[in-house]
Amino acid sequence: MAVTPLVDLSWKYVNPDAWGKRAGAIRAARIPGLGLETSDTLGWLIPADGATLNMMTWLKSSQSPADADEFTLAFKHVNDASPAESWIAVSFDIVAADVTDASENGTFNLNTMVDGTLVQSLSINNGSVVGAHETLTAAAPALNVFGVSVLDSTSNAVDGTLAAHPGGLNAIGATKTITMTEASNSSTITIAVHQTSDPEVATFNAVDETGVFMWSGTEWVTIFATCTFV
Repeated sequence: MAVTPLVDLSWKYVNPDAWGKRAGAIRAARIPGLGLETSDTLGWLIPADGATLNMMTWLKSSQSPADADEFTLAFKHVNDASPAESWIAVSFDIVAADVTDASENGTFNLNTMVDGTLVQSLSINNGSVVGAHETLTAAAPALNVFGVSVLDSTSNAVDGTLAAHPGGLNAIGATKTITMTEASNSSTITIAVHQTSDPEVATFNAVDETGVFMWSGTEWVTIFATCTFV
């Protein structure tokens, strides 16, 4: 889609005298288009007391808070199309995993654009850092080249492919984990470029069978494997 700004969210200096505050102090400013005075208010800036803006708080308020409530901060660029189109380079999902009073839990997801698709690259949940995670049930999926791929063969064999890492030398050290959690059907993953063969085929036919691979810059190298190789 063509780049059409819907609202100007740029932050400009605000004369504090207009707010009845002393010079340099901004007590509570609303960003146009976000901090609407409705039951679902998002985007109030609430700095700590004092003359400097030393804390910024984004509050998603709701009259009916619920688990999994979330909002997203997205950072865009434009591409080289004609006319230029905007695309999200990076976004952050801020999730209220549990809104129960005194036992609240929050989740932070980092998403990045990979070959034209926005994918979750990192998640911080319950104090733990987790890489991107996908559960595969289709018959012939293309695996993400990052994070964890879980094979669920309840309905059919999951015979997928793991391509070369598009990052090339810039992705040296990237790791990929593949594991089976449901083994009704024996499944295979074809690894396009591997240290032993191009391609190499890994077979998964039992729960917890796993393969962990590292990208060397030119090929996938097996770090650990309980799966078998044809």
